[in-house]
Amino acid sequence: MRGSSGVPAGTTGGVRFVVLFVSLICFGVFVTGCGLWRETAATPPWPQEDLDRVFFLNPHQGWIVGKGGLILHTEDGGENWAAQASGVPNGLGGVQFLDPLQGWVIGDDGTILRTFDGGSHWGLQHAGTSAHLFSLCFVDSKRGWVVGRDGTILHTEDGGEHWRPQASGTQSYLYSVSFVNADRGWIVGRDGLILYTRDGGETWENQVLPEGYWLYEVFFLNERQGWAVGKDGVVLSTLDGGHEWRRGNSGTTRSLYSVHFLDEKNGWAVGVAGTVLHTADGGERWESQYGGKANWLGVYFTDPQNGWIVGRGGTIRHTANGGDSWVAQSREVKAWLCGVHFADAQSGWAVGDSGVILHTTDGGVRWTAQPVETMRWLCGIDFTDAQNGWVVGGFGAIWHTTDGGRHWRPQASGTSEDWIYDVQFVGSSIDLPLQGWAVGRNGLILHTRDGGETWERQEGGTKDWLDGLFVQDRLRGWAVGRGGVILMTEDGGKTWQTQRAPDGKWLGDIHFVDPRNGWTVGSDGVVLHTLDGGTTWKRETVGTTEKLGDVYFPDARHGWIVGDRGVILATEDGGKRWRSQPSDTTNDFYSVYFSDAEHGAAVGTGGLIRYTQDGGDHWLTPKAAGF
Repeated sequence: MRGSSGVPAGTTGGVRFVVLFVSLICFGVFVTGCGLWRETAATPPWPQEDLDRVFFLNPHQGWIVGKGGLILHTEDGGENWAAQASGVPNGLGGVQFLDPLQGWVIGDDGTILRTFDGGSHWGLQHAGTSAHLFSLCFVDSKRGWVVGRDGTILHTEDGGEHWRPQASGTQSYLYSVSFVNADRGWIVGRDGLILYTRDGGETWENQVLPEGYWLYEVFFLNERQGWAVGKDGVVLSTLDGGHEWRRGNSGTTRSLYSVHFLDEKNGWAVGVAGTVLHTADGGERWESQYGGKANWLGVYFTDPQNGWIVGRGGTIRHTANGGDSWVAQSREVKAWLCGVHFADAQSGWAVGDSGVILHTTDGGVRWTAQPVETMRWLCGIDFTDAQNGWVVGGFGAIWHTTDGGRHWRPQASGTSEDWIYDVQFVGSSIDLPLQGWAVGRNGLILHTRDGGETWERQEGGTKDWLDGLFVQDRLRGWAVGRGGVILMTEDGGKTWQTQRAPDGKWLGDIHFVDPRNGWTVGSDGVVLHTLDGGTTWKRETVGTTEKLGDVYFPDARHGWIVGDRGVILATEDGGKRWRSQPSDTTNDFYSVYFSDAEHGAAVGTGGLIRYTQDGGDHWLTPKAAGF
C-alpha cells in the first residue's frame, strides 16, 4: 500500500467498577485502510482491555495490572513490557511492591495475590471474601490493608497469610485506601465518604465533607497532608490530616480516577477523555498536560521527571520530562497494524490503530514506539529516505516527520471527515519540491507539490473508497478500491481514467514494476496482472481464496502478497509462479514491504509483525515490539 523508592503512602488500587464505560459507538463505520472492508457496530475492532493501575519502584522496575488477570512487568522503564502469569482470570485493580521481590496484587471476587520473586510466580492468598477489591496499601512486609465493595476492609499482620475483616460502619463502595504508617490511614468512596483511623483500623471514624463528593482515590504524603480526587473534576486537599478538606481548582468537570504526589507541591491527577493534570503548588491550581485521548485510570511518578499513566484499551504512556510530553509505550494488548515501510534493510516503521507508530533500526528484530499526538487510526505510511516520512489515517489525519520519526507534526489535509488510507511521495529530500498523493474514502484523492505543506483535491470521477495507491513518477499513478475500481493518471492527476477489474471484486492494493507491468490484489484471492499499463487485466491463479490486502515488488522478479489468516505468497520469476510461505500465524496480514529481495516485513491484526532476512524462507517474530 506504499511505494518504493521507600514505602509509598498513597493508594495502590483502582476504581474499575466506577468507570461506567465511555462507549465509543461506531454505527455503520467501514474500516478499509488496513486492506479490509468490514462493517462494525457498537464494538470497535481495536482492543478494549483496561489497564487499571501502575506501580514503579524506581525509574526502571514497574508493574501494571488490568482486566483478565493481566500483570505486566518492565525492567527498562517501560521500553518493553512482559506479561507475568497471574494464574487467575479475574480483573485486577491494585498493585504494590515493597522491593524488587515482594509484592501484592488485588482484584475481583476477593482476589489477593502475592509474589516473593518479582512476579515470576504469584500465589493466591485466602481473603475470606468474594467482594470485589479495589485498592491496597502495605506499610511494611507484614502489615497491610485492602478495601472494596460493600464496605469491605481487610487487614493483615503477617504479609497476607491471614486476612481479617475490619468494621467500616458502611455498606458503600470503598475505592481507595492510603496509610502513612501502621496507625494512621484514610479510605474514600461513594457519596463523599472519607474514613479515618488512628489505631491501624481497629476503629474508623467518618470525616464528613460539606458536599457529597464521589471520591475515587486518596493519597497521603504524611500524617497531615493528603489529596483526594473524584467525580466531576473534584480535587480535595488537606493540611491537617483530614479534619478540614478544601476543594482546589482542577479546571475540569471530567471525572478524575487517580492521583499521585512526589512531595508537598508536585502532583498529578488523571481521568476520562485524556485528562492529565499537574500541580506545582500542592493542589491549589492545576494545569492540563496533553497525554492523548484515552480514559486514564492510573498514574505513578518515581521522580519529578519520570512518570507513567495507564488506561482504557491497554494504553500506556511515559514521560521523561515531568509530563510536558507523554510517549506511548509497550502494551500487551496489541494494536492493529495497517501499514509498514522501510527506508533501507535496517530502518523501518509500522503504523496502526490508536496512533501507534513503531520504529525498528535492526531490520525488524526490535520495535519501539515513536510519539505522535493523536489517537486516530493510522492507515498508510511512506518514507522518501531515512528522515522524511508521512503517515495518514482517520478523519483526514496526515502527519509528517523530518527526523526519522523522533518528532511528528500534523499537516492540514483539508478534510476532517474522510479517512485517508494510503500515501506515496515521489522524489527525495535532494529532489525538491516533493510531490505526493493520498487516497481514501468516497473517492478522495489529495495531491501536494510542496512536501505536504498544502494539499489539494483531485477529481477521480468516483465515489468508491480508494484503499491502495501506487505512484511511479510525477506523471503516472494508479489507485484501487471498492467495487473493483482501478484509476490511472498519466498527467500527474489532472485527469484520472477508470479501469474496472473484470469481476468487480474489492481491491486492496496495486503495484507496478514498470509502466506496463503491474499487479493488484483483493478479496476472494483475487490477483490481477497487466502487461499494458492497466488497459487489460488478467486474473492469475495463486492457490488461495483468502482476502489479499497488499502486494509489493522490490524488483521485477521478486514479489510478495499478504492476506487474511496468515497468507504470504512469494514469486521469484516476476509472477509466473506464486508459492506459499509459512508465517506461523492465522492472524490477518494487512501490509508488506521489502527493501530488497532478502529483507522484508509484514504486519496485521493483534500487533502482528513478522520479518525476514532470507526472502521469506523464514518469517521471524520480533524479540520486542513496543506498543
